Amino acid sequence: MKPSILLLFCLSLVSAFAPAAAGATKITQLFDFPCSSVKGTLVCPDGARPVKLLQASDGNFYGSAAVTDNVGSLAQGGTIFKITPAGQLTVLFRFAKDKNGIYSNGDGPAFLVDGKDGFLYGATTSGGTNNAGLVFRVGKSGGFKKVHAFCSDSNCSDGATPSGLILGRDGNLYGATEFGGSDNPACGLGSSGCGTLFRITPAGSNLTTLFAFQGSAADGRTPFGLIQGTDGNFYGSAIGPGTLTDTSEIFQATASGQLTVIHQFPYPVFPTGGVAQASNGKLFGLVGSQFLPDFPFFALDPSGQNFQMFASLQPTQGGLPPVLQTLASDGNLWGVDPLGGQNGTVFAFSSSGTVVTTIPFSGLNGSIPSSVIQAADGKLYGTTTDGGTDKNHRQPHGVVYVIDAGLPAN
Repeated sequence: MKPSILLLFCLSLVSAFAPAAAGATKITQLFDFPCSSVKGTLVCPDGARPVKLLQASDGNFYGSAAVTDNVGSLAQGGTIFKITPAGQLTVLFRFAKDKNGIYSNGDGPAFLVDGKDGFLYGATTSGGTNNAGLVFRVGKSGGFKKVHAFCSDSNCSDGATPSGLILGRDGNLYGATEFGGSDNPACGLGSSGCGTLFRITPAGSNLTTLFAFQGSAADGRTPFGLIQGTDGNFYGSAIGPGTLTDTSEIFQATASGQLTVIHQFPYPVFPTGGVAQASNGKLFGLVGSQFLPDFPFFALDPSGQNFQMFASLQPTQGGLPPVLQTLASDGNLWGVDPLGGQNGTVFAFSSSGTVVTTIPFSGLNGSIPSSVIQAADGKLYGTTTDGGTDKNHRQPHGVVYVIDAGLPAN
């Protein structure tokens, strides 16, 4: 399909469909992340701008907050925290500078998974021995261990700057890096490389590079949004080759590292994130373009067949796109729209291609949502990177929130 035709189709969808009206479901702030100014530095003892939340087998929630210190526009540090369903928070680990003034344990935690061995595993986007990010392990009662520092191998063949981390059904960790893996000049990044897919065995802490992107039309570069499908394969998105008029794509990768591009988007349309798998087995995601006022949804089979496009949410304020994140017990995919409305929304999208509901934030209970999951009790829990109300009636820097949308227990 030619780009112009696709753009016209997208625009017709935008104008032809209206999103579902927001309901009266309440968003309740469960915990806020306050900060205070100390000698020109914004200090956040519990962390701030939480970006990830999961419910572990013990019933508690665990998450990462990307910031502990903020000097001007430079956000640094971060925390790993535990929070009970009642809202009691405990900081398990705080990322800080070592005696040499560097973040040798990592900087900016962004991904967290619950390992089958009882430990939490995560990744930081920077810091570590080579300032290229690392994978770490944290106990649910504390205790920190570095698992792998990226760019440890020659020419960063093990990858650099992780862009995702998930737990595979085999108990191993799988992820993607934005850079590293190759010194192919086609990447346009010198020796930094075009990114990788990797596997880490928690027991042995051994990293295996499964695939190194080469920046070509056959694979692209800068993978992100990795998930594991019900067929055992991995799916994600990648940017096309490094020119302004090339495609972006959705790829499929096997556990052994065989990669296949299953769908290409013609310039200037691009996937805004990875994909989520619905109860009918289809993969859903969103696309963006500089020529579109919002972000239409798309769907395709894991084989890449039967590609469809659907109506979008209402036009956002630009910048951060919506993202689908979790398949809930009502059979819908739930996600967050960080800039939808005035303060962001949580929304549900059906496998038939319609927006079922949108639930807006008020700002006082959080704004700019970054995650949503469904807990065992059926309620939705998540994080926002801004907004909320602290005990002094001031605005903190993000919250953990809960929504009772009347969903069945998960």
